[in-house]
Amino acid sequence: MISYEITDAPTPFDDEDADVIVRTCDGPAPDDDDEQRDGLPIVRVEEQSSVFGALLRFCYPQVDDPPIGALDEIVGILRAALKYDLDVIARRMKQLLLQPKFLESDPVRIYAIACHLKLREHAEFAARYSLRTPILEHPSKALEMISGLEYHRLLVYHKQCGELASSVVANLDLLPRSSYVWYKCRHSTCPSVPSMHSGNLSLTVSSPRKWWVDYLVRLDTELLQRPCGDTALDSSIRKGFLSVAAKCPTCSLVAAQDLAHFCKVLAFTIDNEIIDVSRRVCWLFGLTDISQNAYIELPF
Repeated sequence: MISYEITDAPTPFDDEDADVIVRTCDGPAPDDDDEQRDGLPIVRVEEQSSVFGALLRFCYPQVDDPPIGALDEIVGILRAALKYDLDVIARRMKQLLLQPKFLESDPVRIYAIACHLKLREHAEFAARYSLRTPILEHPSKALEMISGLEYHRLLVYHKQCGELASSVVANLDLLPRSSYVWYKCRHSTCPSVPSMHSGNLSLTVSSPRKWWVDYLVRLDTELLQRPCGDTALDSSIRKGFLSVAAKCPTCSLVAAQDLAHFCKVLAFTIDNEIIDVSRRVCWLFGLTDISQNAYIELPF
């Protein structure tokens, strides 16, 4: 049989002149779980000692703040701070929750945590970050924290942004005109395509080079999975198509430079379009009247 020993908190929270004893929930309650100890009343809390101790250290003026690094620690302290209306501590934990290392490794988990704790702006930010990943290929155990409806909203948002990003590639009229090499090249060894058709892309330019159109087809597929400007900036997607362009005496001179510039413009346009769709689909985060809940644009 496992036995649990009650231990006192470390200094400075072990004052012999204390008026009350706070008992955390580490382990089961002892057999002699009385309402008092040494004549002092016992107040039981639902938090573990690591969480409640951190709260006390943040509040106590004569001790250093506790080191907080793990996501589970941040969430535990944030949940407790919200429960006890400790606004300063809650704000600090909210900032830590949006650290890039957490968002990059598991944005869906951050979204689920934000929904669970009813942090709308954090849910928005995490949802935007999730656009950088193929969402169905990255399940998160944290989804157990939220309802099917909340996850469905995220999937719908991801799908809408994918369709929007794809439409930017399909409608090149959204982009400013420029004299890129794939428009100008007429070398006989560099294949072109008909001006108005290539797969599902409707091109409004005459005879663009095939290597570039093939790149757009590939990029379109990637954007449906990762609908954000970073996908357009992904140089690994361009690599194979630039190898084809390098075989053309004309394209080889400036293809890499032109395509890099084109992708920057494309990425900027995609991100701006996604910001607009984020404003329109306010229902994604449980809002029904955007006029009463001002949209706060977060950096991406």
